Amino acid sequence: MKKIDITKPVRTVIGKKPVEIISDKGRGGFPYVGYLSGSNVLAQWSEAGIENVPEKTVKYLNMFSDGSYCIHITKDIADKFAGPNRLSCLRIEYEEGQFDE
Repeated sequence: MKKIDITKPVRTVIGKKPVEIISDKGRGGFPYVGYLSGSNVLAQWSEAGIENVPEKTVKYLNMFSDGSYCIHITKDIADKFAGPNRLSCLRIEYEEGQFDE
């Protein structure tokens, strides 16, 4: 299983509710201790019960008239390498593990 990074946003696996983790030193099989969104009662989770919220990544895709393309990490860099045969520059936003049909 993937280790939970408590410095980043966390949510429940079932229901996808936000969780505020205050410690990863809980006892037994439930090392993660914190608060479920809107609750004042401490709760515990195993690694199977919570997950990091997938982070969004943004890239910029230059499309060229010859059918080629190039992906850049910023729009400024995409514009710098545009060239006269650029047809478009597309902003692409995705989450880790996202697969479209």
